[in-house]
Amino acid sequence: TAPLTVGVVYTGFWRIEGGQKKYIPGPSQKVRDGNIHQELLKGNFITTQAAIVRKECFNKTGYFDEQLSRLQDWELFIRISKHYNFVLIDEPLVVSYFTPESISSKEDNLIRACEIILDKHHDELMKYKTILSAHQYFIADRSLKTGKRQKGITFLWEAFKNNPRAGLLLAIVAALFGKYIYKKYSTLVQKLISGESSSRLTGVHS
Repeated sequence: TAPLTVGVVYTGFWRIEGGQKKYIPGPSQKVRDGNIHQELLKGNFITTQAAIVRKECFNKTGYFDEQLSRLQDWELFIRISKHYNFVLIDEPLVVSYFTPESISSKEDNLIRACEIILDKHHDELMKYKTILSAHQYFIADRSLKTGKRQKGITFLWEAFKNNPRAGLLLAIVAALFGKYIYKKYSTLVQKLISGESSSRLTGVHS
């Protein structure tokens, strides 16, 4: 029996997409047990199919946020992790398949869900500005590539203010010249960004 300080016990799982097989949580998740709140703020690495949640966690933190069309599990685990420890069974006991028709394939829903979560947990994320900046860049990049130029530039500026880095500055300049110039330089931008800070939002959700 897990101690009362433990709210969630979860297992690893295989994610299958396009013939590729990936074990999650991967090596980028440095903290997997105990207090994993800061690690979860970076992005999700737990799927609800592989998690057992203590009932009192829902009584204390609430259930899924119904205004979210995606990322509901991540947002819930962020809330739970503020009050409870997590325990990992480091074995792939679940297989998760990505399909083009799934809820996880809808890009606009992903962007909007990210915005809601960043707004909902803004005060908490302001304690970790590098993490906040990475998520803001994620929203900006997805927005720019889907033609939402103004939103993309706005989030790039916010990302740069929270974590001034050369990669973000290059992204801003490229975005000012429009969608096609941004796409042309996006690979270079992402290489620079990945060396500075990165978002793991797509780890489970895309």
